[in-house]
Amino acid sequence: MNIEIRSMDISNFKGIHSLHLDFHSGVNTLYGDNATGKTTVYDALTWLLFGKDSHGNSTFSIKPTGAASGVMPEVTAVLSVNGETLTLRKTLRERWEKHRGSAESRFAGNTTDYFVDDVPRKEGEYKRIIAGYIDEAQFKLLTSVYAFARDMHWKDRRALLSEICGLPDDASLLSSAPQFAELAEAVGRRTVDDYKAALMAQRTQGGHRIHAGTLAGSRDVLARTAGGCRSSRACSCRLHTARGAGDRGPAGLCAPQGCTAPLVG
Repeated sequence: MNIEIRSMDISNFKGIHSLHLDFHSGVNTLYGDNATGKTTVYDALTWLLFGKDSHGNSTFSIKPTGAASGVMPEVTAVLSVNGETLTLRKTLRERWEKHRGSAESRFAGNTTDYFVDDVPRKEGEYKRIIAGYIDEAQFKLLTSVYAFARDMHWKDRRALLSEICGLPDDASLLSSAPQFAELAEAVGRRTVDDYKAALMAQRTQGGHRIHAGTLAGSRDVLARTAGGCRSSRACSCRLHTARGAGDRGPAGLCAPQGCTAPLVG
């Protein structure tokens, strides 16, 4: 699918009061001093298409600072899709409501109007139409210098580079050299990452079993120690560590203070 931006009209959007841009086929360059609106043009396009700014934020200030009541930000883009014209327009307008018994209208928030070829559309329908033409993830990769190097997870970057460069899969790599034969047999139908995850899970489960066995042994020692106390009353049988008071009993434990019963070993 071949998509080109033919023109954009931006009104009352962030720092832009009114701007018309015409684009031609090929590379188009926007240049200017800092804080003159270059990024705002990009923000206007991403808001029109996906409802977000150029950093992927869906909640950001669209209206110009200090704008008067009733000012409506609006962005229009004329696209060429496989040689056919497609016009997209989005308008943010204020909602004012007059409550019963009140002579004045009160601000009730903002609402967004969506248009495709000047036909009003509901939000969900508008998004489905856009998604049918433009994939948001691919759009970011093509238009943002940060999408690949900073924002994409390293595993996704690796997978994308492998796809672009045509790198072989794990099975092909393991079968390409005899020194990988043992590893290939262990991996089997899994990927190397899945095999690594399985090993990590086994190590974690092994640690849990060792910990559980240690706790079980400790509980057994305590139970046998408490069972050796001849008195049926609560005699404050507290096991002391090597630093605590009392005579040393078996297994490095100390005999309970105030209790004459021998520790059962």
